[in-house]
Amino acid sequence: MKNHSIFLSLFLLLLIGCGKTPSLPSHGTSGSAAMSDSVFLANAGSMAMNYPDQFNWEVFARICRSAASQNQAPGGKMTNNVIWETWADDLLTFPDSPDVKIPPVFPGEKGSAKNLVAITQQAVLVHALEKAKKNQVMIIPNVAKMRAEEVRRNFASFNYIVTNDLWYQEGIALNFSQRTANGSYDPVAFPVDAIEVKAVWDSIREEHKLNYHWNYDNTGQLYGLLALHLMTKAIPNWTWATFEWVGNKGRCADMGCHDAFGVKPANVDPHPGPNNQRSPRSTDKAYAAGELTDGVKALFKKYGLSDEWMNYRLKGSQIDWVDATGRPTLVGNSVTEDGFVNTSSCISCHAIAGFYPNGKAKDWFFDSPAPPPNSNLNLLVGPTGAISPDTFWHNGQAIYLAADFVWGLRKAQPVKN
Repeated sequence: MKNHSIFLSLFLLLLIGCGKTPSLPSHGTSGSAAMSDSVFLANAGSMAMNYPDQFNWEVFARICRSAASQNQAPGGKMTNNVIWETWADDLLTFPDSPDVKIPPVFPGEKGSAKNLVAITQQAVLVHALEKAKKNQVMIIPNVAKMRAEEVRRNFASFNYIVTNDLWYQEGIALNFSQRTANGSYDPVAFPVDAIEVKAVWDSIREEHKLNYHWNYDNTGQLYGLLALHLMTKAIPNWTWATFEWVGNKGRCADMGCHDAFGVKPANVDPHPGPNNQRSPRSTDKAYAAGELTDGVKALFKKYGLSDEWMNYRLKGSQIDWVDATGRPTLVGNSVTEDGFVNTSSCISCHAIAGFYPNGKAKDWFFDSPAPPPNSNLNLLVGPTGAISPDTFWHNGQAIYLAADFVWGLRKAQPVKN
């Protein structure tokens, strides 16, 4: 058996080295495509570090392929699912009343409940609002404004959470105990092919479908995609990127838009508000879409993306806490980070994700300084730059276990009685 395993491993490596991928069972897409994505992420570290914008467009094109699984929404309307919309969302990954005898099952696997429509934004929205009210925690501003937000993860990320008992609080508490036993520190570490996305949608009319990536919820309501955060574990501290619909007002506000691979011009300066103060996103100016490069168009053709994706732009990429001169790097979406784009650092915010010995996690934190005079802005200040070791350590003892940048673990609930 041992020799057989060695032979199989060498055979797979030979196929990969020759640019071919074996046809293996997969989750959410065809076997060869899924394997190709995993192999790409496992070998794309150099590309992610040196050409992050190109890397993020490549991942974007891969996961925005049309999905084979489509469903019928009320009124006989068919969904418009792409690959990432068939992945597990937070509600599936972290059930409200977890039963350790019935672990979550990835969509499409045997025993998984049928997903009547692949997107359930309204359910996610109601769930988030109810939890926020119950726990008195801050939620993303635009969720409070009744836009629909969802978080989804691919099989690699989902499987790591479930197999490591990170989907319920008692399992997380056991992880803390085991990973810090006898002064050790065995960190949570997702696999290199893990991907997580956060999407924000808004309701649109039928005549506007051509302008958006669109889909229906389980009531038949039509939505258009406004924003898409994308993070991958291709490098140890993950890659971070945010994409926006071209028509978002304030799309390049505060930090501008920066994309060295996908669009011309590559850099767009922000429109400053009065006295250089930030203007509300809803009243800010729209920004020119620019021209997609031949490189992006080639990716769209390669992966068969429909024309709706021509309406999206990469706003920025992030791979490190600081730039070469020591200044904190920033990436913020005008929708998901509305109100604190100018202090938005994905890597810094997510680095705080973790949990205490009891399996409970702290919430993300922001400072709330007084707004400028005569301003109607609700300003927030997010964490930027490298985080303090004091977040995790006290006198050499681990007091808080890092969750490998995955805030989703904070949604884990205690086992039902």
